[in-house]
Amino acid sequence: MAPVANDVDAEGTLFTALAPGALYGQGQVVFVDLGEGSGLKPGNTLEVIRRGDGYHMTMPSRSAALRIETGGDRRDLERIQKPEEPSKLKDEVVGSIRVLAVGKRTATCYALESTSELEAGERVIVRKGH
Repeated sequence: MAPVANDVDAEGTLFTALAPGALYGQGQVVFVDLGEGSGLKPGNTLEVIRRGDGYHMTMPSRSAALRIETGGDRRDLERIQKPEEPSKLKDEVVGSIRVLAVGKRTATCYALESTSELEAGERVIVRKGH
């Protein structure tokens, strides 16, 4: 579907996908809680947004945050510090989705790209003129 410029600014949530599973990504059909009432049209492009430190959120254990210290004469392990206040970190665009069909309060979208797995509950943003 050809892109259509967004006429509105809006924020919503990605809430599920057509294929069962907990993680979604590029090439999948997903659903958002924005629709005609939010000003969406087929062809609009939305950004999937995540706040926080994606690196630390993927750590399976505390030891995964260790690395070999590179300075000095010895090679010791040092811990990679977590941000003190993750809520103060900037938003990061982790995906882009295109609206295929619009209902009154929901839209069916196609995941154009994703830099990491997308999950139910992710924030989506519509930017006017985008």
